[in-house]
Amino acid sequence: MGQVTAKTRTAERQQGDGKTIVAAHKALEARNRANAAEKRELTSLRFRIAKSGDKENWKAVLLTLDEDCVNDRDIDGKTLIMVAAMQGNLDVVKKLAEFGAHKGLIDNYERSALAYAIRGGHSETAQWLFENTNWKHDLYLAVRDKWVGGIRKFRELGATQEDVDAAEAKCDPNRGSPVAHRVRWIGDASEMVQELELLPVSRQKTPATPSKPPESGGEESHLKRRNHEFIGEFVC
Repeated sequence: MGQVTAKTRTAERQQGDGKTIVAAHKALEARNRANAAEKRELTSLRFRIAKSGDKENWKAVLLTLDEDCVNDRDIDGKTLIMVAAMQGNLDVVKKLAEFGAHKGLIDNYERSALAYAIRGGHSETAQWLFENTNWKHDLYLAVRDKWVGGIRKFRELGATQEDVDAAEAKCDPNRGSPVAHRVRWIGDASEMVQELELLPVSRQKTPATPSKPPESGGEESHLKRRNHEFIGEFVC
């Protein structure tokens, strides 16, 4: 009889332990859900304040950051360093990088901090990001999307024509005419005259009736005009 009672008590205690574990687990889940909700709310608040662009607001945002949340994203997939780059706020961009912000991330629109700095016309911010980021993928996206203005800016920042051609080689050949040729011929007239012979024959305009070069200006002026006619099709 004593053995039966001991076994019963053991079973009851084990059942009680099981219920305690289940209850503790449910409580932990509830706390985690509450913490996750609080984190989402705090992240949303950070972005609302940061997008104002106000200097004091940015100071408040930076005071609440650490390496665990510096790369949090908003509903569009943007990070805080992208927001700062859009505003051309180089000081904040550098501070976020010190906190551990990933400079090469892209958002839901496949744009990075560098791409936003370029689109916003923030030359200093773009130059710093170009020098401190692996920008080859950004250039590839610009070439893939035939963003000629962006590719020209990449050339100004330090990318070479070989970089543009390499990005073009990675693109789907069935997506249409390559953009690399468009960028290659956007330059000053003297450069275009020197390299005119490299233009694909099929892309050159042929007059319906032969025309003579103007007497004044000579052959070089005639070639320059042809170049400007060609480039007019592509400048974005």
